[in-house]
Amino acid sequence: DLEEMGWLLNYLTSVGMGIGKQGLFLMEVIELIKMFVRNKSNTGQSFRNKFAKYAIRESFEMLTVNSRRETHNKEETTAKTALTQKIIELLMDCSRPLSGGLRKFLRRVDLMETIRKVLQA
Repeated sequence: DLEEMGWLLNYLTSVGMGIGKQGLFLMEVIELIKMFVRNKSNTGQSFRNKFAKYAIRESFEMLTVNSRRETHNKEETTAKTALTQKIIELLMDCSRPLSGGLRKFLRRVDLMETIRKVLQA
């Protein structure tokens, strides 16, 4: 259902990142989104057409916020790294040729600038 897919994206946000179990929750949301991006059925196509661009944009925002987040112990550092890896996995799925045309959204100059800043952080 498209409405439920839209609701799912409401949870894909950098707000509250690093507080409590927010990182674990975000990783679960990302896993669901990855399933939609990979799905070759009409449901997957509908998701890619209507929501994937937003998911990509939010993923870059989460990468930026997560890269700036300070950690104070090994557990926080591990959680921060795991979230970054999940976000990168999603972006890699979106870059695949079978992703239904999502590659073009990853080639935007502002998103490339975000990646550059994240890598420098």
